[in-house]
Amino acid sequence: MNPLETKGRNGTIAIFLSVLLISIFTITFYHIPADSVDPKKFFQQIIRFVLTLMLFYFLFQGKNWARITLIVLFVLAIAGALISLFLPVPLLAKSPFIVMIIIYSFGAYHFNFSKSFKAFFAYLMRRN
Repeated sequence: MNPLETKGRNGTIAIFLSVLLISIFTITFYHIPADSVDPKKFFQQIIRFVLTLMLFYFLFQGKNWARITLIVLFVLAIAGALISLFLPVPLLAKSPFIVMIIIYSFGAYHFNFSKSFKAFFAYLMRRN
């Protein structure tokens, strides 16, 4: 693996970990305000988390459909977070949406335009 491919791999891993942290944050804070955990909603969140893991697994296998799916989901998440910024809530309540916009924007850029990711992805596709 050359330095450009290594840089792409490291950037991909950083985005992967950031997205997982956002998912864990979402699962946790989605259930904190309630006095009890709704099993149905908790199960839905766990399924979403597992699907996220699977998407990144297939991305690391060099599957282009996983890359495209992640880009589309990131853009949709950015749009949803931007809309949420206009809700009449305190600024502190908007801060998770700002973090989501930043992380998902980096992810969409990285998977679509980054030269280092393209080199890493080409390496993955050659390897398979």
